[in-house]
Amino acid sequence: MTSAHLWTLTQTRAALGGGHICAAEYFGELVARRSRLGNLNAFVSGTGPASPGPSHPGGPLCGIPLAVNDNIDVAGLPTTACTPALAHHVPRRDSGVWQLCARAGAVVMGKTTMHELAYGVTGAHAGRFTARNPTDSGRLAGGSSSGTAAAVAAGIVPAGLGTDTGGSARIPAAHCGVVGFRPSTGRYPGRGTVQISTTRDTVGVLARSVDDVCVLDAVLSGEAHAGADLEPPEPPVVVVPRAIAWSGLDPEVARVAEAALDTLRSAGWQLRDLAEPCTTPLYCSRPPPLYRWPKPTRRCTPI
Repeated sequence: MTSAHLWTLTQTRAALGGGHICAAEYFGELVARRSRLGNLNAFVSGTGPASPGPSHPGGPLCGIPLAVNDNIDVAGLPTTACTPALAHHVPRRDSGVWQLCARAGAVVMGKTTMHELAYGVTGAHAGRFTARNPTDSGRLAGGSSSGTAAAVAAGIVPAGLGTDTGGSARIPAAHCGVVGFRPSTGRYPGRGTVQISTTRDTVGVLARSVDDVCVLDAVLSGEAHAGADLEPPEPPVVVVPRAIAWSGLDPEVARVAEAALDTLRSAGWQLRDLAEPCTTPLYCSRPPPLYRWPKPTRRCTPI
């Protein structure tokens, strides 16, 4: 069997369930790895050297540590959203999503660094909160859920929770080579998160495989994925936005992206090019109280 830090969430469940390793030993190995990779700046706070133990030992996430974005409340740990304004904010109750994870048996590895207030796609900070890319520490991990993506990619945790408004879980996942999933808005509980948009924010999932995302989605949504392994009735279709995401690419990025498309074609996927840009006006129907937003004056391309 491969090293424990390389296991996916699904493989970890099998190892724990089969008695190949106990939850405390697994947690200890990952804590040691977190310490060795402290230069990645993936975590802004942690739980300490000992596992608190799962509250529901028989749950689907029994004893598995997860990384949690620093804008998602875990009772007793600071929720700062990596901004000085919240430096001393320690919530007394769990967020809705962490309540579900804890009931499923998960334990928290720590709170992860992020772009300040989740308002950016790089994860860059003037101070110590800039998460580094595990593949090349001279590069950024992307944002805003940068620390969670870096922790998953570096083998510190098998999966974690981020947030996503306009790409904040998917962008760092792409930068770090893991899977990022943004659910439909409202699919997961939103209580106990630091929000920047009441209509677009959602908690997202970052993991090492699509199967792992399905496991966490079932926990967070309350829906069973009985048909997750069934083959689709028709070949899947993916739209390639050539006029938006494929314009002005770095040659190396273009090479890797085209190779990925070739892999999808070989697997039977149908690819359809979108040659024209798809633009929609960006409007806010009702500004939040205490804020006065400028009236939109131009059309914006959605992320």
